[in-house]
This record gives sequence, C-alpha cells and structure tokens, in this order.
Amino acid sequence: MSIRGNKANFVIIAAGQMISLFGSAIQRFCMSLYVLELTGSPGIFATILSISMLPYVLLAPVAGNITDSFSKKKIMVCTDIFSGIVISCYAVFLFSGHDRPAVIAVTMILLSSASTVYSPAVTASIPLSVSAKQLYRANGIVQQIGSAANFAGPVIAGMLYGFLGIRWIVVLNAISFFASALMEGFLHLPEKKSGSKNKISFLNSVNEMYQGFLYLKKCQTIVLRIIFSYGLSNLFIVPVFSVAAPHFVKNVLGFSSEVYGSVEGITVLGMITGGVLIGVFPKSFSMAVIHRVLYLMPVSFLFMCLTGFVSQSPLMNLCAFGAGGFVVMLSLGLSNVISLTYMQQAVPGSMIGKTSAFSTAAATATIPPGQFLFGQILESGISVPVLFLFVSAASLGTAYFVKQAIKKN
Repeated sequence: MSIRGNKANFVIIAAGQMISLFGSAIQRFCMSLYVLELTGSPGIFATILSISMLPYVLLAPVAGNITDSFSKKKIMVCTDIFSGIVISCYAVFLFSGHDRPAVIAVTMILLSSASTVYSPAVTASIPLSVSAKQLYRANGIVQQIGSAANFAGPVIAGMLYGFLGIRWIVVLNAISFFASALMEGFLHLPEKKSGSKNKISFLNSVNEMYQGFLYLKKCQTIVLRIIFSYGLSNLFIVPVFSVAAPHFVKNVLGFSSEVYGSVEGITVLGMITGGVLIGVFPKSFSMAVIHRVLYLMPVSFLFMCLTGFVSQSPLMNLCAFGAGGFVVMLSLGLSNVISLTYMQQAVPGSMIGKTSAFSTAAATATIPPGQFLFGQILESGISVPVLFLFVSAASLGTAYFVKQAIKKN
C-alpha cells in the first residue's frame, strides 16, 4: 500500500493538532484577558499583540526553506517540544510572581516563531497523508479540528480563568504541546532524501521565496491574487476579533469573562460549520463561487454596525456581535479551505513549502499594523460600531477584488 494513502498518518496529524491547538486556544483566550487586565489599556494590549505577530512575517521565508529541505515529522516534533519548554519557563515566572509585560511579549514572540515553522510543515504533510481525491475532505477535517479547539477553548477558558487564573492555564498548554510532540513521533511520512545537507540562510530563503512569488506571478496568478486578498482581509478582520472584541465585550458592554468566552465560542462555531459543510458537500464549493462566500462578511459587519447605532442595549449588541461573528467565521472557514485546496492541487509538490511560507508571510504581514492601528483607534475613543462600518466597506472591496481575479484567470 502506498505510504501516501496511509490514513494512520493523517489520523496522527489530526490528533496532534487537536491536542496542541486545544491547549493553545485556552491560553490564547486567557492571555488576552490577562494582558488587557494587566495593562489596563487597549493601546498597550494591541501593541503587545502586534509585536508577537512579527515572527510570522520575518521567519516565514526560512520556514518554507526548512519545510522543503528537512523531515516534516522532525520539524513538527521539535517545534512542539520547543513550545512546551517556552511555556514551562513562562510558568516559572508566573508562579514566582515576576511576570511583566516584557516577559509576556518575549514569550509570545518565541511561541509565534515556533508556530511559523510548524504551520508550513503541517500544510505540506497533509498531501503526503491522503490521496488527491481526499484533499478537500482532509483539509476540511483539519480546519474543523482547529475550529473545534478554538470553539471549546474559549468557552472552557472563560470559566477556568475565573476559578484558576492564568497560571494553571499555562501549565495545561505546556502539557498539550508535549503530548502533541509525542503523538507526532509515530508519523511515517515519505521524505525526499538529499545527497547533501542544505544550509539554511535567511537571505537564500528570502530569495527562494521570491522565486516562489515569481513562479506564482508567471504560472499561477489566481493563487497570487488570492494570497494578496488574505493580506487585505487580515488587515481589518483579525484585529476585530483579537483587539476590538475583548475590549468591546468586557469594557464597553460590561460582560464577564465567562460571557466573553461563550461569545467567542459562538463566532468560532461558524468556522466549524464551514468545515462541516465543505466536508459533507465538497463538490458544492470551488474557486468559481468563493467570492459569493466572501460577500457574507460585509453584510455581517454592517449588521453589527447598525445594531450598535440603533440599540443601546448591551445584550442586543452582544447578540448581534455573536451572530455576525458566526457568519464572518463561516465565510472564512469556507473560503480558506477552498483556496488552500486549490493551491495544493495547482502548485507542484516541490514548491508547496515555499508558496505556503510566502502565503503565510503575505497574509500575516498586515496583521501587526492592523492590530496596532485598531488599538490606537480604540484608545482615542472612536466607537466600535464605527469600526464595524469601516470593516464592512473594506471586506466588500476584498470580495469584489477576488471576484475580478477569478474572472481574469
């Protein structure tokens, strides 16, 4: 039997993802609340978040080179172990009472660095674990697992944070990383053997990623345009849920951590629903209809905006945010799987790592400035509904851009 079709490998990848992502989702939620409470400022909170995103941009070129040059299994195992060690060290600071914003920033930077190397390896491993006909379903399952962890994580974290605090959440996350590394140790993926060891150079990696960009520009322009649309979307959508959401629900509407966790869980449920839909009806979704899926986002943000302008009820605004966030995540879940599967099928295997790293860099390069900008806007006193109106217009423009890109292909 072909190793490529070995379902056991995919099960291990999926299980490892579930364990590590579940712990990360819980800590990410609690860390957001913890940093916001520690600093008391949405501006400082957003600055720390934006700084922690820089490794995704700076290390993406090297990550692609590493993925294409070395064992994907070893990359996943080593990065999970490294993340577990980093979290364990941070736990020491927490329990000793020496935690500071600077310590949090360094910890988040190190974890982001590991995640930057880890993600392309996972993406490149999926096509090695299933047949080409199963890619849609496999990508849908992987995204559904991540979404399920992100859904259950905040709901549980909202309760745990009030009872246990950030300390034991950090310990739980450390354990999850080590457990994930243990699971991934049983992987048996086909690896290309190279006669000579490759030297990892940042400049060489940037050049190779640039070659990947030139390849996409020449041979796969639709993939390049979709990647560009990722960057446009992340400039204003990610800050809504990472910066504006905790400030809006906790500080503006005045709800508890438990309520915020439930609302975030509802929004992530939208991405789970997207994974279910594309897994059950894979033939109903393709690049030809992706722009229609994206049109759901501007409608949802406009709904949240109008509710904020019309109603002064905290509960009404909370429900509107949860419902609108659900639809936004549904749209993202569907569009991400559609575009990722198209890229995996259109790009040669030898270029998957480089194009994945380029995609990661392009998509995340806009997140730090977006988070920083949103933090400063909120700090200046501009209302959240006004932000929703801006995001609605921007997401409408992105959907139209994708539609035109598909037409030209």
